[in-house]
Amino acid sequence: MHLTIHRGTKEIGGSCVELKTSNSRLLIDLGMPLVNKKGGPFDSKILENKSLNELKELKLLPGITGLYKDEVKTTDAILISHSHLDHYGFLKYVHSDIPIYMSEGAKQLIKISDIFTPNKVGPINAKVVDKDKRVKIGDFVIIPYLVDHSAFDARAFLIEVEGKRLFYSGDFRGHGRKSILFKDMVNNPPKGIDCLLMEGSMLGRDKPDISAIDVIGIGSGVVDRLNELDYKVAGVNVGESPTSDEDKKKYECRIFWSNQDGGWISHSLNTDQIGVGSTPVKALKDMQKGVDAVFALAAEDETIQPWRKAPVLEQYGEIF
Repeated sequence: MHLTIHRGTKEIGGSCVELKTSNSRLLIDLGMPLVNKKGGPFDSKILENKSLNELKELKLLPGITGLYKDEVKTTDAILISHSHLDHYGFLKYVHSDIPIYMSEGAKQLIKISDIFTPNKVGPINAKVVDKDKRVKIGDFVIIPYLVDHSAFDARAFLIEVEGKRLFYSGDFRGHGRKSILFKDMVNNPPKGIDCLLMEGSMLGRDKPDISAIDVIGIGSGVVDRLNELDYKVAGVNVGESPTSDEDKKKYECRIFWSNQDGGWISHSLNTDQIGVGSTPVKALKDMQKGVDAVFALAAEDETIQPWRKAPVLEQYGEIF
């Protein structure tokens, strides 16, 4: 078996893994990137009005022959772990004869998402795989596992081929509504694994207190990503102030990319503190320091009012 990771080793999102034998070829996920080459947010508008050849030449699509609509099909199937664009977003370019295996939940969510999002996939050759049920595709035998993730009905995959066993975790978490799945996996992992491909967004990091973030200003997918990094973040609509002492570490903020500053800005709307950073998480942590400092001063000087509404944010740059 030959293994190629086309995207996902140096960035979060845009996952795409290829498994190949002398007789069969299988892909795991075919996602749209979350970031561009400079580390800023990926703008899907760059895909508009471009031919497949142009997308390949720009290296926006993974360089896999026999995968796309304008090629002779040489890919046997695609496995999709879950219904987030950074794992399925490029399915619209896939040859219509290639079957795409996913859970029933993922299939329905992708179909529904097409109604509401501009990054539409359109009709695909979707096949449903049930958890724990073996599926044979060419030389490959696939055993799907249900995992806990912010995307409903997500899957990990155990793949057997040529006497080897590969386990692909997909995105997962240990703190969600189905956290028992993570505990069961840790206590009873698949046996005899020769290769483990695991999402590794976070292995350990200092965390700020819980933050309520404007889901419009922050942009699609970032709330989920912060939660997956084990940051306590809630997506909200801006406008409400804290209502009790318990909420004094919960502050609504807006995270956006600033063209002027060339980085991410995190703005606490109820304390008017600003954080900057090269990533949304770094900007959020920087803002946390300012908020903590204001409350520390307010605890010593009652004339200091930590709660103050922020001005309009549009002056900082383009908001996503």
